[in-house]
Amino acid sequence: MNTENNKKILNRFPDLFPSNFYLGIGDGWFNIFNDLCEDLKPIVKNLNPPFTFIQVKEKFGGLRVYTNYDGDDKVNPVICLAEKKALETCDMCGEKGLLRNSGWLKIRCDNHVDTKHYL
Repeated sequence: MNTENNKKILNRFPDLFPSNFYLGIGDGWFNIFNDLCEDLKPIVKNLNPPFTFIQVKEKFGGLRVYTNYDGDDKVNPVICLAEKKALETCDMCGEKGLLRNSGWLKIRCDNHVDTKHYL
């Protein structure tokens, strides 16, 4: 994710991230990840120890989200929904996309299918 979008997420949800956190996903997934944080905020606000993202990245074309509450009955379904949405969303622009294999697996729309942009 570009620096500006990364800062927007971290500034909007500072309690969910360790300092200097890097979101290793494309800008096309900004809205999906922003919605994920919005949906998680009320669920995790009173957890002890406090909820935190450990890693957020793209792997094999999909969104991968790792937290200190992996497997939690309330946290997991929200994360799984975001991961599912990302599988249908171009990681570059946010339009409808498909899993494409051009040597790397990526979710891309028709306009970005040949774009060689990798994180």
